[in-house]
Amino acid sequence: MNTASKLESPDCKKNILLVTHQILQSNDHAKKMLKIANDNLNRAVDALQNKLFEQTAIEKNIFKTREVYDIIRRQFLGLKKEYERTLDKKIDLQHKIFSPQRATEMAKNIFVRGGFKKLRSDFYRLKKDEEKFSKNLLAFHTREKFFKNRDWSADERSVFLQEKYFLYKQKTLLEIEKNRLANFKISLQHRQFDLENLCQKPDSQKKIQLIAAGILRKNFKFVRSFEEVESNLKNLSQRIRHTKKQMDTLKIRLSLETRSSCYKIDSPENHSDSSAASLIADAILREPEAVQLVAYCPDDCLETERTWSLMSELDKDALIFKEMVRDL
Repeated sequence: MNTASKLESPDCKKNILLVTHQILQSNDHAKKMLKIANDNLNRAVDALQNKLFEQTAIEKNIFKTREVYDIIRRQFLGLKKEYERTLDKKIDLQHKIFSPQRATEMAKNIFVRGGFKKLRSDFYRLKKDEEKFSKNLLAFHTREKFFKNRDWSADERSVFLQEKYFLYKQKTLLEIEKNRLANFKISLQHRQFDLENLCQKPDSQKKIQLIAAGILRKNFKFVRSFEEVESNLKNLSQRIRHTKKQMDTLKIRLSLETRSSCYKIDSPENHSDSSAASLIADAILREPEAVQLVAYCPDDCLETERTWSLMSELDKDALIFKEMVRDL
């Protein structure tokens, strides 16, 4: 047997498909492992950056507007990355969560030892064969029409007979395939009917319900994780909106400044740079809890500090107006 014939043999084709499937499965596993490693690396880098950033000046208590803006901007970008990663996790969990209806379908398939899965596979194969048959039938009709409309008087008799024989053979093969597909479809419908009837019996229903309950019980860990992820997404969304508001306000303040303004926080030992910047940004947004903990130096950080909590609302407005007029 030559090489070409050997490659066309059923056993050789089967072995080639098996090896190809193993290679593809191996590649899928490698891709999954690479994605997991890449995600872990991204998380580690983000955590390291945040840790280094927080440790740069634990005892620092005076910040310029530009410093506050840069910190808040980094927080905003970090929150967006975290939101995207959490959203990917939610999508992944959605594919792992089974509805009661889906669990029942899985239980039915387990009960009949994979009968429904095999049936779906055969219906899919029938669909593909019917599509192929339709294409071949269309090609046959096109060629047959051309044959009937062609003037064969100028051609050799042998060419005419060959084409006529080819069309006859194709028509016969198509008739055989048509009958095969019809019989195959009927047999699948009978199998489906028998499987459904088996599952409708009272004893079968009880066993299927027990199997479905077991599936849902095992699947509950994914449901719980999904709920936690949804809660995290809601929290992250709120934090992103608030941080965006802080960042926009600081950006406007920076555009109005001609000289650096400074802010001082109480108890710097209780705040990292990130929390201190957020506290200052909240004070600029006039949030009462933050205002009480931040002092503002409009022109020079060495000038006497004026605490927001000790100023009346009229004084605060006058101070801001003075700063805006000065920067015009």
